[in-house]
Amino acid sequence: MLLRRLLERQGAKALDKTAGDAMNRSPKTVSAGELAVRALDAMEAVKITSLVVVDEAQAVLGVIHLHDLLQALEIAPTPRPQP
Repeated sequence: MLLRRLLERQGAKALDKTAGDAMNRSPKTVSAGELAVRALDAMEAVKITSLVVVDEAQAVLGVIHLHDLLQALEIAPTPRPQP
């Protein structure tokens, strides 16, 4: 969504930006110990599709995406194996 918003604001010149220029400098975070359903609630509340997962010292551990949560909570069907 960030890319879409960037393109809406700046048009084609947005494509000349580096990842550092385009990144969110204060992303929404979730504690690694937080329940998955709470992370899903946080995403829905601000209409985002991913959260940065942090430890107690706010060090980045990874990123959780909406699809990861939906699969973990068994809300979305799991992908079928390819024949």
